Amino acid sequence: MAGIKKETEPTQENEPRIYEVGYLLVPTLSSDALPETAGRLKDVIRDVGGVILAEGEPKMKNLAYKIGKVVEHSRSSFETAYFGWILFTAPPEGAVAVKSAYDVASDVLRFLILKGTKEDLTPKKKKPQTVKPRQRSEAEAVASAEDIDKAIDELVISE
Repeated sequence: MAGIKKETEPTQENEPRIYEVGYLLVPTLSSDALPETAGRLKDVIRDVGGVILAEGEPKMKNLAYKIGKVVEHSRSSFETAYFGWILFTAPPEGAVAVKSAYDVASDVLRFLILKGTKEDLTPKKKKPQTVKPRQRSEAEAVASAEDIDKAIDELVISE
């Protein structure tokens, strides 16, 4: 049983695999430093032989709960953070190196590296939604101009 490999597993140990990393950056970064910091995170992936396939630029998000981190020798608590993500391929040992580098990065509040699949690479087509016309009941039937005039005459008080 140990010698059988799943179809989704690479046949060689060093064959690149698909990964996705989601990360939270500290909200104290200036708007000028944000692209530079995100660029450093991408450089880490490239330095280990990874290839970036897609990315989501970091955007400020409210957090569900406070997250603490030691920044410049003092513990800080954050309620917001910049969230971004990167889809990439890298050899398995490259993903371990990315994890080690992100662990010590002072601007990274939290991160999560997930193994991806080939389905992550193919854009998902949305099924076209058809809107069926609503059937009107007899009560909702369109009134004629004569019916409307008659109803108005009944409502008007005559002297």
